[in-house]
Amino acid sequence: MNWLSILWNMPLTVKMLGMVLLAMSLFSWAIIINQLRYLSQVSAKREQFDRAFWSGLNLQDYYESIASKNDKDPIEEIFTTGYRTLFDTSQGQQQSFAERLDQCKSVMSIAQKKWEMHHHSRLTWLATIASISPYIGLLGTVFGVMHVFQGLVSTQANNTALSAVAPGISEALGMTALGLVVAIPATMAYNRLMLWLEDMVCHYQLFQEEFMVLVRKHGAS
Repeated sequence: MNWLSILWNMPLTVKMLGMVLLAMSLFSWAIIINQLRYLSQVSAKREQFDRAFWSGLNLQDYYESIASKNDKDPIEEIFTTGYRTLFDTSQGQQQSFAERLDQCKSVMSIAQKKWEMHHHSRLTWLATIASISPYIGLLGTVFGVMHVFQGLVSTQANNTALSAVAPGISEALGMTALGLVVAIPATMAYNRLMLWLEDMVCHYQLFQEEFMVLVRKHGAS
């Protein structure tokens, strides 16, 4: 089905709605591709971090190796934020170890939530597109059908055969189909990406708990 040729034969209002749907489709696919690439990279980096972190290396050396990076991955940002807070010598004489532990847990949680909120806000665009695009398509169909019947009235063709009006109605129904074509991929991608995001958040929360256990053991020894 050639959507552009269908839009070309539609009235101006329907053309505008169709162009809105096409723009929404392009925007949603841009988000989908961007987030798929980003989450794939972040997931791979998290696995690399886990292997390095639990390999028995010196945490101070590992912290120094990534602390100066400008483009830290989320897991690296969480770790460096917590480690810096916990072992900041400028506050070491002012706060007890227990107080620094509480502060460390808080700042790591804040770093994780900032990342989560930033990417969740991007995915909400997909949910919005998935929700409203079928209605925009349906509205285009309504306007298209109205245009067909207005044309019949203007030509006084009250006894016009179905074959004369069928093409116009078919083109109008194409707007509903276009709305669904936009909505279905956006819905599927939103659900899949949200599950992926939640999985990453669970891994980050688990790392924070494991890091706190490790630090408590280190502090008790």
